[in-house]
Amino acid sequence: MFDGANQAIWLLKVEEDEDFTFLQFNQAACERTNVNSQDIINKQLSQLSGSVFPVSIAERIGNNYALCCETKRPIEYVETLPLNEEERWYQTTLYPMLDKKGKVEKIVGTAIDITARKLAEQELEQNKIFLEQIINSAVCGLYLYDIKQNRNIRINQRYTDLLGYNIGDLKDLTIVDLVHPDDKSSMQLHLDEVVDEKAQKLIPIEYRIKHKNGSWIWCSAVDTIISRSEDNEPSILLGTFVDITEKAQLLLKLKASNENLEHFAFLASHDLQEPLRKIIAFTDSLSMRLAEHFKGDENAQFEMSRLIEASSRMRTMIQDLLKLSRLQSQKIKCVPTTLKSIIDDTKEQMSYSLEEHAATITIDTPDHMIEVDPSLFVQVFQNLFANSLKFKTPDTLPVVHIKSEIRDNRIMIYYEDNGIGIKEPYWQSAFEPFKRLDNGNKYSGSGIGLAMCKEIIKLHEGEIRCKSSENSGTTFVISLPKSRD
Repeated sequence: MFDGANQAIWLLKVEEDEDFTFLQFNQAACERTNVNSQDIINKQLSQLSGSVFPVSIAERIGNNYALCCETKRPIEYVETLPLNEEERWYQTTLYPMLDKKGKVEKIVGTAIDITARKLAEQELEQNKIFLEQIINSAVCGLYLYDIKQNRNIRINQRYTDLLGYNIGDLKDLTIVDLVHPDDKSSMQLHLDEVVDEKAQKLIPIEYRIKHKNGSWIWCSAVDTIISRSEDNEPSILLGTFVDITEKAQLLLKLKASNENLEHFAFLASHDLQEPLRKIIAFTDSLSMRLAEHFKGDENAQFEMSRLIEASSRMRTMIQDLLKLSRLQSQKIKCVPTTLKSIIDDTKEQMSYSLEEHAATITIDTPDHMIEVDPSLFVQVFQNLFANSLKFKTPDTLPVVHIKSEIRDNRIMIYYEDNGIGIKEPYWQSAFEPFKRLDNGNKYSGSGIGLAMCKEIIKLHEGEIRCKSSENSGTTFVISLPKSRD
């Protein structure tokens, strides 16, 4: 049993001169020190130092034997010994054997090879350090939130960088202490949603949290449950967040600026309409009263007609400006409908103009379902039809062809006409308000129709663009989400 044991076992005799003689050394001990038993049995440790054992190792194990004699109690320790040029780890235990006088006369030593365990522990520690480095190097703050204690129990370095707190600072602070008063109710609803979520989904939230310096930081966070108690109750929440303070402040300023601009446009349009009405009224009155005087004066007639035309165009521009300002603040009501239904409503409202120009309109995909605000989308096609009629090729009847398809989870609508086309440099600027590609010299209108199309489609989370070449017609491409949340 002694030589067949898996663990190393040896017996020492304690000498008077504080040396130690090896009396027994089993087979496992021989294998793990790479020595033969005849080279060590009945020899003192001092004799083996520098020959069987390196001097440093002999000195180290001699100190452990001396400590066992001094304490007269078993001692246990972990040590390393070289074996075939490799370091091996051992859990060693020394048991003292006392004589009748209570003095240690012999020591029994045992050693278990724990190299595999130590290597696993080292790898685990390395992985832990590596994971800690990854977590602390992340661009987002990370926290573990104890739901029962209502506070964070662990954070990464980025959390400290963003908010100023270390984990010690958070020991006595709950989430109620940190979240902005105006965001506490939404935060509580968010936590309830996270706790109730069974599928461990990442649930987002934006809120303000107090920095250590007292300022408020806007955070965009996602949270999920990662640990549950034995009775399956949520216990630990994992969250990550980024600082969006700059973005939030910019959006607030932008919102305020847009509201001011819309208000200004609305007031300006209203304020301009009253004097303009008087200009138009007086101009019409003067034109009628002075008609007899203008009969022989072509220049006067031309100037008066230009004055009336300019006044009328100004009125149209102001009315369109009002429409645009109202549109930018309008809430849309999307419902499922067909492309044919939208086109039919548009044709009905523009029936006189379409018949007057003998326009032909065809649809390849009349039953294609789209989810839009019907009244607004009728305005889109009204403006597109009006452009096709206005900018038709001379001596050619206007033809419009409409088709649609689904591509990359989006609905693509193609509107093609056979008009005079748009030169490539103007493909983008054509959608700017009051942009008139002919400088208003040949075609009437305010130049706001395509701008309204763009705004309406933008409200639907879509895009519109055009492609064309001069005298070869224009294709407008409308891209819409396949479905709206």
